[in-house]
Amino acid sequence: MMLRGNGDLDFETATPLRDAEGEPLTNVKLSQSQIENYDSDNIVWQNICTAQHLVDYDGDGDLDLINGCIRQEFFLHVNEADSPTSTSVFKNAAVELPIKSPDQHSDPHLADIDGDGDLDLLTGGSSGGVYLSVNSGTRTMPKWDRFVRLVDAQQTFDPLGTTSANAKPNGASRVWVYDYNQDGKPDLLVGDSTTVVDPLPNTSEQAFAQAKAEYVAKYNELMDKTIDPETQADEDKLDEANEEFWNFQDTRRQKFDVRRTGHVWLYLQK
Repeated sequence: MMLRGNGDLDFETATPLRDAEGEPLTNVKLSQSQIENYDSDNIVWQNICTAQHLVDYDGDGDLDLINGCIRQEFFLHVNEADSPTSTSVFKNAAVELPIKSPDQHSDPHLADIDGDGDLDLLTGGSSGGVYLSVNSGTRTMPKWDRFVRLVDAQQTFDPLGTTSANAKPNGASRVWVYDYNQDGKPDLLVGDSTTVVDPLPNTSEQAFAQAKAEYVAKYNELMDKTIDPETQADEDKLDEANEEFWNFQDTRRQKFDVRRTGHVWLYLQK
């Protein structure tokens, strides 16, 4: 979708980006045969949870569109406008880049991270962290090296969440490169998705800690029940265990101040 700017932080209503034939842009086109034969699961995953970056991918002066998806692939829509100042005309079929993200939820961002004049490829991911693929090709013909990790992924999982005071970088990372402190070195701005859990009003620190411990213990008990082989082998038992688990999850907001949110983290380059 495109929200065209009118200036002064005012934007038009969102409209779909369309290709030269007037169809909405998608990473992968579904054929009628695939639709009729339900041979579409993989392609559906490649078309949702898209993350976009408009950038001059091929060095011809206009902006091309790079897309991520819920999976690990990256897709390129080439801008076939007559000139850099012409209205963008994106190619009908997307091209899958010859490299995959190390993690699910590919999140393309291209920037000259190593200062050699071409664009390198960075990505976030479902588990958090930031990865870099250095361009060992040229500005107009990129060649992507194997991804290396710049920022560690999420190492632990807390079934309840963390308090505001103990917040730390979490999963579903999204990355942007910018010289934040204007020292000539590119820095990283990384968004995430997280659950923050704080005590309800008038709850003591001791009562909050005890309630958290009890919640986590019950969570683990019910989770173990859902993955127990005996439960998995009985459809009725599995349905009952899953319902019990999700009903218990719903009790969080009765006991805690729970907020689904996200942060933006700044990594300054040394």
